[in-house]
Amino acid sequence: MPEIYDLAIIGGGPAGYKAAELAKNRMKTVIFEEKKAGGVCLNEGCVPTKTLLHVVKDIVAAKALKNYGFTLTGAPDLNKIARQKDRVVRILRAGVAESIKGADYFNERAEIAGVSDGKFVVRSPEREILADKLLIATGSSAALPPVPGLKEAFEKGVAVTSTGALEINSVPEKFVIIGGGVIGVEMASIYSALGSEVTLIEAESELLPQSDKDLGGYVRKAFERGGIKVRTSTKAVKITLTEENNLLTLDAGGAAEDITFDRLLAAVGRRPNVAGIGLENISVRIDRGIVTDEYMRTSVPKVWAAGDVNGKMMLAHKAYREAAAAVSDMLGNPYKVRYDTVPEAVYSIPEVASAGAKEGQIEGAVVRKIPASYSARYVAESDSRDGFVKTVVSEGRLVGVQLAVPYAAEIVSAASVMIEKGMTESEIVRLCFPHPSVSELLGHIPRE
Repeated sequence: MPEIYDLAIIGGGPAGYKAAELAKNRMKTVIFEEKKAGGVCLNEGCVPTKTLLHVVKDIVAAKALKNYGFTLTGAPDLNKIARQKDRVVRILRAGVAESIKGADYFNERAEIAGVSDGKFVVRSPEREILADKLLIATGSSAALPPVPGLKEAFEKGVAVTSTGALEINSVPEKFVIIGGGVIGVEMASIYSALGSEVTLIEAESELLPQSDKDLGGYVRKAFERGGIKVRTSTKAVKITLTEENNLLTLDAGGAAEDITFDRLLAAVGRRPNVAGIGLENISVRIDRGIVTDEYMRTSVPKVWAAGDVNGKMMLAHKAYREAAAAVSDMLGNPYKVRYDTVPEAVYSIPEVASAGAKEGQIEGAVVRKIPASYSARYVAESDSRDGFVKTVVSEGRLVGVQLAVPYAAEIVSAASVMIEKGMTESEIVRLCFPHPSVSELLGHIPRE
């Protein structure tokens, strides 16, 4: 006789484990995860990436000490760096396991088999259970560009996805990245700091094409100053592997060019994991990802979807918020997720972040670009004078902030709260920020 649960969660990433943590004391809950608890973010994505970025930021800072008479000698110990990355992941994975105690957890691939007596049938290789409610949180996988020769490059081991790029057992002399989005620019920062000659290829006219154009331009300028070759408005055409070298053919406005590489990263985005989990057996509507409303409800009653699988914003913190909204809705306390205030951060060197509207998105909005040099701390700590804070104000209220400053990922939370609360310019200028700090740039939003 199958065991009966109030809630079955398929997927143990940020959305899945957060939902289990919130639901376990109110509903009998089971969670299935095919790989490792914590999902891509914890094991193969944001957490190991940010650990490596922390290490290489220290390397970059140490190299800058030459300006004060200190010389950095030696090379990074890749084994020690890898051990630190793995240690951080282990600690946080243990934290996830602790947070979901009270829910049944099975390290198994699960599929939805259908409906029986009004309950959803979920099967894994080891068991079958029945559930009154379902939460789909199967995440996403790396999307691969349709570049001839890429498959062969993967087979030969000279091409990797972001997962492979995080396994830093050697530093390639020439590292080429296809894709100038978040993953691409963060990986460019890591490998450049470790000593690779990095070339970053982006088909759009600027890096970070989903962000405000000025943020992409700011990162590009810093990259080029640091020796990273940035090729925008350029497409990868084909990969040719020979005994002598590996060639990537580029198309830059109709002009073909071959460049050589030792390792290539395909980083053109991610796609929701909707195949092979039985969604067709209960007729869940899919349009790229699982279609959900603001409460995370799908087209099927008693089925919710949260995280990357719904194809909205592929961010772990957004997944947390969606999971909380889904569980709250299940318990009869519905509230909507506001995507217009979800902060976004890119932890590259340099860091950038944003929340709310971008320039040009709201007709009649007032846009102001505030030089980061208004901050004494920025001037004291940064050799660059390119940093800025861009604000978007509509009808006297702050609706968007773009941050191209140190600590951007930390400061953006304050901006997000300001936007969420609909603060006016006159309200914001009455706030008191620490001085000197980079965050006080938010206090320079003009008065009404």
